Amino acid sequence: MTIPHSLSQIIRRSRSLSDLLDQTVQLVANAMSMDVCSIYLLNPGDTRLRMVATHGLDRRALNEVVLELGEGITGLVVKEMRAIAVEDASKHPELIHFPGFGEENFHSYLGVPMAIRLRPVGAIVVQSHEQREFKREEIETLSTISAQLVGVVENARLVNALDQPDTAQRDLDELLSLSDAQSIELKVKKHFVRPRC
Repeated sequence: MTIPHSLSQIIRRSRSLSDLLDQTVQLVANAMSMDVCSIYLLNPGDTRLRMVATHGLDRRALNEVVLELGEGITGLVVKEMRAIAVEDASKHPELIHFPGFGEENFHSYLGVPMAIRLRPVGAIVVQSHEQREFKREEIETLSTISAQLVGVVENARLVNALDQPDTAQRDLDELLSLSDAQSIELKVKKHFVRPRC
């Protein structure tokens, strides 16, 4: 079974976005034989990346590791909207360590942006203990996973916006500008457009 096929099954049976992301990082780490897989997301209307899922790092890092666009290797991946593969991340000039979460034990790094319409949504990152050069096929695999995952993330955010009407309109405007799915836009408009009395 391929990673995209396995991810499709996870998407179908996940109960929440956090459940989906947790299962995804486990799948990717295991399938790619990596020690770590983490997902970072930009909050709508914000320029900061937050680690929202990880396999292989201390889970206390979730929502505690926050990067500005361009900060650290992952921030650079998202700002420049390109994959970055590093054989030994400890020698990369943009490396930032967050003490206490165990990241300093990993050397190789591959980060791929998550984007819709060339607008950043986040990044998916894999790391390993040993120094290694990433093959083109590994970069393509992670890019495929990113492309498959980003639509699901944005759809989940739209659903969350519908469930929280007090902040929904602000978030909704931002999310609709990122989404390619016309069907989502129609569903949202049906929910928000009500007859005026």
